[in-house]
Amino acid sequence: LVRVRVVDGRMRAICRQVRHGDMPHDYHELLLAKDGKGGFRIEDVYFHGSGRWMSRRLREMYLRMLAEADKDLVGKLQGQEAEFVRALPLLEQFETMDPQGPYPEAVELFRALPAALQKDKIYLTHLFMMAVVAGAKEARAVAEEFSAAYPNDPCLDLYLLNASNPSTTGEEILA
Repeated sequence: LVRVRVVDGRMRAICRQVRHGDMPHDYHELLLAKDGKGGFRIEDVYFHGSGRWMSRRLREMYLRMLAEADKDLVGKLQGQEAEFVRALPLLEQFETMDPQGPYPEAVELFRALPAALQKDKIYLTHLFMMAVVAGAKEARAVAEEFSAAYPNDPCLDLYLLNASNPSTTGEEILA
């Protein structure tokens, strides 16, 4: 536990996950709610590294399962959910690309995604990790794109810290 803070009148406990083996550095923010017995319960969890609330991640997993079971699902959805389901074939290709794989193909797939998904933190993160492997110039370009979409977001610092390519350092990317 790092600290407890209040955001929009709601208590949040911030916890740090320290790098261990394959687990990267990360921060988790626990949205707390009173449980009616004088204590608190966890209502949701925000993972800073992926930029996702657990509730959203579960919803996306559920939409993927529904889309698999019901091919006509997209016609029943509206807005972001419909856009997400329509983009699933591209998303699945992009998400399953080998981070060590061909970076130009990753960029091409990423740019084929709807604009809203290109600004989504989890997909920008995936592109950034692939860019780190490709080189400092590529990583710098994605870091700038990330910073434009998420100004002052500390996640970029986490990504730089977790950069797995020993030949590319955070300092090289930010130079």
